[in-house]
This record gives sequence, structure tokens and C-alpha cells, in this order.
Amino acid sequence: PPPPPPPPRRTSSLANILNSAGTFLSAKNNSQASKKVSSYKPTQTERLRAKSEARRSMRLNLILFDPVPGNQIITSRTLDPLRITTANGAKDVRSCEGILRRVLAIYPYEPLPAITFHAPLVPAYPDSPDCHVEEIVSLGCHQGAILCAPNRISCRLSYVMMKAFLLDHCHVKLRSCRPFDECLATTASKLRILETLRLAAIDDASKHGAQPHQIFISRHAHALIPYVAVIRNSTGYDISSSFLFFKFVPPRSRYLNLYHQRLIEEERKRTGEPSEDESVHDPRMPLHLLELRR
Repeated sequence: PPPPPPPPRRTSSLANILNSAGTFLSAKNNSQASKKVSSYKPTQTERLRAKSEARRSMRLNLILFDPVPGNQIITSRTLDPLRITTANGAKDVRSCEGILRRVLAIYPYEPLPAITFHAPLVPAYPDSPDCHVEEIVSLGCHQGAILCAPNRISCRLSYVMMKAFLLDHCHVKLRSCRPFDECLATTASKLRILETLRLAAIDDASKHGAQPHQIFISRHAHALIPYVAVIRNSTGYDISSSFLFFKFVPPRSRYLNLYHQRLIEEERKRTGEPSEDESVHDPRMPLHLLELRR
């Protein structure tokens, strides 16, 4: 038979006290060292050197899905002179020039009550040809438009836009999600659904008594300039169906949103069809039913 295990080693109470004291002193020294590291502040020269290195070597692409800082608009605009709120700290990202390359910002148009502190954030981006920004107003309400729910058309549109951005611009490999991929597999199916949604939104606004050419729903946002809002127009305008061409039909928006317009333009380039003449369009009249208005 194997020999019996040795009896447990007994230590004196003095040894236990010394071991405990050594453990305490070691933990105290480690905490003091971490405090010194955390309290270290880089000099201005080190900051400039790090910034220059970041501009040279970093490339940043962002997907912003309804960014919400969690502040009231009146608080960040009038009650924050020191700019300590999250909204004021993130309104201006123009200093990221050379680093920030592409941005896809998606804003669902349906607002939440003001008491929920869910006003979206519309930052000021670098004014540079190397920084490409797409700000698209879409269907749905906040995070409810990004759930894994293929039966919601707002979730389908969010999935399609983000997938295209990641594949085309960020070169990110993604696993397919069959319920989402099957319903919007081709450009023709996407355009058909977007056109149906555009007509349904116009009809819904008219049923609720909205006057033509007026703002139906607005969602005010945090921004450097005042009165920036996510807008759903009641009908919008379409210069091709206005009285300038002696057509007595109600003017309507041409596109549901910016994504709808981009898909149509890409399809026309692929098929060789001539693009629409935007020179006759009055810039005061919105092209999109859902838009970000500054």
C-alpha cells in the first residue's frame, strides 16, 4: 500500500502574522505604484508627438447607431459653461483630421419622451476630403431598430446598411445571417421595399392629418449649431411633379432617405441610365422623406 500522506505543516502564530504583514505591505506598494502610473500626465511635447504618430499610422472607421450622450439639450446648451457634459465633450471631433476616414451614422427618426434623455448627437466632423461621412435617417426607434428581428423592416434596413459599410469600406469578413440576407439579397429587392416604404409613409402621414410639405415628426439633436434635428417630412417635394411642369399632382419626396438615393444612383451607373438632373431642383425643398436637417 502507498505510504500515508505527511501531516500538514504547522506554522506558529508569529509566522502567520509575518506572512499577513508581508502580503499587506506588498499590496500597499502595488496600489501606490498604480496610483503613480494613473496620476502621470504627459507633457505637451509628448502629446504632440503621440498625435503626430497617430495621424501617420492610425486609420479609424466608425459606425454610429443613434449615438445618445444621455444629456438634455437645454442642459448642454445653456447650463454647461465648463463643457463637462458628455454631449459637449463629443460635439466636435474635427481634431481627428487625418485619423478619422469613414463614418456611417444612422439615426432612427422616432423620438422618445424628453424625460428619457435620448436626444441624439450629431458631431462636427473634419472638413477634409479624406473623411467621408454618411448621416442616414432610417426607420424605427433607438435600439429597437437594431434588434435581431428579421420581421421588423427597420432592423432589416439597419442590417443591410451596416453590412455594406463593413464589407465595402472596412473589409471586414462577416458570417451570413440567412433570415436577413434572404429578404434583401438583391439591389432590386431593396429598391422595391424602399419605394413601398416611401409611399406607405406618405399615406400614413396624410391619414394622420398632416399638411403637405410640412414637418410631420422632428427629433432635436445635440450639435455645435442650434436647431439640428432628425426630420420626417409629411410628403416632401418633387420638382418633376410641381406646377412648373403643369402637372396637377401632389408634390412628393423622391427618396425615402439618403440610402435610397444612393442605391438608385449606383443602379443607374451600373445599367448606364442617365442620372436625374438635380440642377432644376430647388435646394430649399427636401429630396428625402427622412432627413437630417441643419
